[in-house]
Amino acid sequence: MEKQHYKMYKDGKKWVFAAGTVIALGVGLSESTYVVKADSTVPVTSTNDSVNTGSASKNHTVPVTSTNDSVNTGAATSKTTSKTTVSKDNPTVFYFPFNGKDNRMHPSDGYSNGNMFNSTWRASQVNFKDGKMQLSINKDEENTKIPYISGEYRSNQNYHYGLYEVSMKPIKNDGVVSSFFTYTGPSEHNPWDEIDIEFLGKDTTGVQFNYFTNGLGHHEYFYKLGFDASKAFHTYAFEWLPDSITWFVDGKKVHTATENIPQTPGKIMMNVWPGIGVDSWLKPFDGTVPLKAEYDWVKFTQYKIVEKNVTPKPEEPTTEPTTEPTESSTTGSSTTESSTKPAEEATLKLIPTHNAYIYNKDYQITYKDNKRVVLKKGTQIIALDNGKKYLIKGKEFYRIGDNQYVKVSNTISYYYLVHNSFLYNKHGKTIKRNGKRILVRKGVRLEANKVKVVKINGKKFYKVGKSTYIKFRNVKLSISPNN
Repeated sequence: MEKQHYKMYKDGKKWVFAAGTVIALGVGLSESTYVVKADSTVPVTSTNDSVNTGSASKNHTVPVTSTNDSVNTGAATSKTTSKTTVSKDNPTVFYFPFNGKDNRMHPSDGYSNGNMFNSTWRASQVNFKDGKMQLSINKDEENTKIPYISGEYRSNQNYHYGLYEVSMKPIKNDGVVSSFFTYTGPSEHNPWDEIDIEFLGKDTTGVQFNYFTNGLGHHEYFYKLGFDASKAFHTYAFEWLPDSITWFVDGKKVHTATENIPQTPGKIMMNVWPGIGVDSWLKPFDGTVPLKAEYDWVKFTQYKIVEKNVTPKPEEPTTEPTTEPTESSTTGSSTTESSTKPAEEATLKLIPTHNAYIYNKDYQITYKDNKRVVLKKGTQIIALDNGKKYLIKGKEFYRIGDNQYVKVSNTISYYYLVHNSFLYNKHGKTIKRNGKRILVRKGVRLEANKVKVVKINGKKFYKVGKSTYIKFRNVKLSISPNN
């Protein structure tokens, strides 16, 4: 488990989480102007599992709508959907030869990642010689708390989809790591997204591939090279696409991942470091210094992002409707609960409400290095399969990885309104106060587990409170106020 969380400390920054303000909606709004402001939370009163459908990450088909409640006549509107793809035609190529310092990159200096990193990053451990870069591990003669210093080199800007290549020779020594990877995280106000090529000094006849999406890893794959990587330069690469990552060795495709792929641009990074407290993963470090990994060059081939229009799938038919009791009305309208799957799905981002175990499909807790794998409270994770709930031993779970599940009861998730919307009553009439319609501002959040889709007079609404509704067509639910 230590491996999963180590880069949460990148740039010397730790995760920070904020709590939102709760503003209640309901029938007690009476007759005056009322505006629900952004960054508020709308509590809801009922739960319908069938409409907690969840997710479509950026590589999936994501509906794009724009409506204005004040001018919406209730007529059917056309829905536009788009899908993120890339074009490999006329790519932009960034080549980084290591024949001296490059103003597009810089060494890390003066801090430690802590945790399993038993060293401090020092610019002195990044050197250039004979057209190559050397990242070194040495004894720190000035710091008694962290005994070693080591080198890390990173790009100044973030890069996205494309082919990442490096020519390198890793360190061969128990207890150390030599790496090439992309990374972004909370220090950049981003989710923790990362794609790794890592050499474990205990066995340089193989290479470990891994990736993290919103802080969720456990995708390690160890590939046997058939040669000792520390003896000569070889080319290692990964191709990052919206829906896959493929790793290469000397141009040969050796491994592909297609599940829960990172979406956030990251920095190109290389580092070497001795581990501590992870002997089962790296073996104990014996204190041998100096140690040097060599890098000949780095190359990034940047693909162009393309948004393609696609035809949305027809809505699923309403199943097993139930009628909610209605008050007398001159229109004779009725409100019908619907398990219709919303056409406008958003990525279902989960946050554990406390430290939570990861289970497999047989209801067994996942272990790594003889320790239970724990999702830390507040860690952002993604529910796969559009937020589908799985029943295991009578308990509800979200699937968060390959044979990895977390209890629904241990998580909470929010959607955010990205369009202003008026509030409606159960008869489909706008709720007014002092003759003015009550407006819910963009940025208000809804607890995903407790949002219902209902039909009023044949039109779909979100039920957000007792006799309180938001027009479905005018609301898009998203994972953050800015999406």
